[in-house]
Amino acid sequence: MANNKSDRQYFDPLVEEDYWRENYANTTYVVVGENYADYEPAYRYGWEATNRYGELNWDEIEEDMERNWEQNRGSSRLPWERAKHAVRDAWERIKQTLHPDR
Repeated sequence: MANNKSDRQYFDPLVEEDYWRENYANTTYVVVGENYADYEPAYRYGWEATNRYGELNWDEIEEDMERNWEQNRGSSRLPWERAKHAVRDAWERIKQTLHPDR
């Protein structure tokens, strides 16, 4: 399902990390008092997926993303059902940044 290297998109992961660290608590899926450390792996997984899946949309990759969450969750305590919202937010943010006309 992954695309070849010529389809690779580039963005600054440090910018993404800073953005989510500052904004994660303002989302609807974060429970008040939850720590960013549980969400950071989910955001990273989402933004890194843009290089693996290129032009595909979320519906086309969600099943694959869920299947691979356990391998990519790092220190996150979030199960997929909770993490998927952060993963998708990061995915959509990169897609919108790279392709604002879509």
